[in-house]
Amino acid sequence: MINLKDDFYEAINENWLKTAEIPADKPATGSFQNLAENIEKLLMKELKDMSLGNADIPDSKMKEAVSFYRLANDYDKREALQATPIKDLLDRIQEVTNFSDLNQQLASWLQEGLPLPFDFFVDANMKHTQEHALYLVPASLILPDKTYYDTQQGEELLQVFFRHGRPFTKANGL
Repeated sequence: MINLKDDFYEAINENWLKTAEIPADKPATGSFQNLAENIEKLLMKELKDMSLGNADIPDSKMKEAVSFYRLANDYDKREALQATPIKDLLDRIQEVTNFSDLNQQLASWLQEGLPLPFDFFVDANMKHTQEHALYLVPASLILPDKTYYDTQQGEELLQVFFRHGRPFTKANGL
């Protein structure tokens, strides 16, 4: 038995740590993770039922979600359209060749929620907490953090990303 004074965390969680198993594709486990997974399964079932007409669509926002679900699952239409729905966006991105170009489009891209090579936010100044500061951070990675890359599964995820990304970028002249 671990002494509380030596390692409080280990002492409190000793038995749980011996038996708990965190799935390889999840960052955590437990009742909240189970709840989130069950809600996702229920949501997907309800979306499918609504899209097939087996359940009522309660409001306009849900109708929009069901329309998007149908579109995402219509593989024939997706194959026929290819990148046509986002061609204008891809053209706008390709027009940016320097910081001046990006600066001209920055405000509209932010309002539209378009991807940027960086992100920023306002938060308390770390040195003077009574003030606020603008923080600039790199763009999100394709996988949440380094721990996803440092495993065999991470390598497989990267290969899937590249396998699907290359044809898309080639087809669009990128």
